[in-house]
Amino acid sequence: MDGSERTYDLIVIGTGNAGTAMSHEARRAGWKVAIADELPFGGTCAVKGCIPKKVLVGAAEVITRAKSMQNKGIDGDIRIKWPELMSFKRTFTDPVPSMRSQNILRKRDGHILRSRSISRKKHPTGRR
Repeated sequence: MDGSERTYDLIVIGTGNAGTAMSHEARRAGWKVAIADELPFGGTCAVKGCIPKKVLVGAAEVITRAKSMQNKGIDGDIRIKWPELMSFKRTFTDPVPSMRSQNILRKRDGHILRSRSISRKKHPTGRR
C-alpha cells in the first residue's frame, strides 16, 4: 500500500446534518472516519434548500398577507426588494460552509475528502 491509500471504518458522504452527526458518533465509538463532499460544505438543506427556502417563502407570505389586508386597515405598496432579500438570506447561508468545516476539524470527526466520488476497492479479505 503506497502512502496515498487510506483505510476507514466508515466513509460518510455529505456534510449535512445527518452526515456530520453520523461521523461524530462513529468517531466517538473509536472508528476511523472520512467525510467526502464537494465544496461548499454544509449540505443541501442549510446552504441551498430548507433554510434559504424558509427565508424566501416567509417573505412571499408577508406580501400575500399584507395584500389580502389592503383596504382593511393596511395600505401602501408592499413589494419585495430582491437584492436586499437575497442579502438577508445570505446572512444565514454564507457562514454555513466554513462553520461546518471548522466544526468537523475541531471535533476531529474525520478526515475530509473534498471529492464528488470515491473509488471502492475490494478489501484484501474479499469483503467490501
